[in-house]
Amino acid sequence: MARFQFVQPHTDVLTLSNGATVTVRRVLNQGESRAVFRACHDTVTKEEDGSTVLVFDPTKYAQMKTAGYLVDWTFEQWPPIRGAALLDKFTILDNLEPPDMTELRGAIDRHEARQVAARLEEKKEDPTPTAGQT
Repeated sequence: MARFQFVQPHTDVLTLSNGATVTVRRVLNQGESRAVFRACHDTVTKEEDGSTVLVFDPTKYAQMKTAGYLVDWTFEQWPPIRGAALLDKFTILDNLEPPDMTELRGAIDRHEARQVAARLEEKKEDPTPTAGQT
């Protein structure tokens, strides 16, 4: 029988070019991923009938995903983020200089890519047959 995996609350520490570190979630679980995606939507009121719709704002996604992964950092001059809500971290990240945000986002993107590659490698090595195989 195929195996399902529940996300363990592991973290990893990434070092940035200035020597500062960020603590990030190893992976986002389904709920965290959904919260990131949901937070990228804005409520828009239609002029025609006053009804509201959710509209995805793609400009928020990369920064919201970065906020979703962030657990803590060692930047003394930056506000603390440990325990901060997703939207609060997003707002704090808005105050970074663009090159700093680019570096932080890049470090988290590379971290995420390593985790995806490790998960794919695990699946290749898992001898458990999938549904329909005997």
